[in-house]
Amino acid sequence: MIKMVCCNENMRKCVPKLCSWLACHMENVMIHGIYSNRCPICIAPPDQFGYLLDTPYDTRPHPSYAATYYTSDVKCLESNGVKNVNNVLWHISHCLPH
Repeated sequence: MIKMVCCNENMRKCVPKLCSWLACHMENVMIHGIYSNRCPICIAPPDQFGYLLDTPYDTRPHPSYAATYYTSDVKCLESNGVKNVNNVLWHISHCLPH
């Protein structure tokens, strides 16, 4: 909780939350810390892009990426198309990066 100035110039106790952003694919790649040939939303393999499946792929498990980063398992991150960086989105409470 932080203090912020409201539109009527009074100080309010606030809990700011990230709710959305608009970005092109390359911006999403940078924000999510993934390789450019990967989907920022799901775990679809790059060779499956463009195909409409009966059941969608699972969304990216960002909490497990954070845990993998802290155990320094670089090969596991790379196999999931995730760069070995400490992503800020992993630390925002109630935030689903996708």
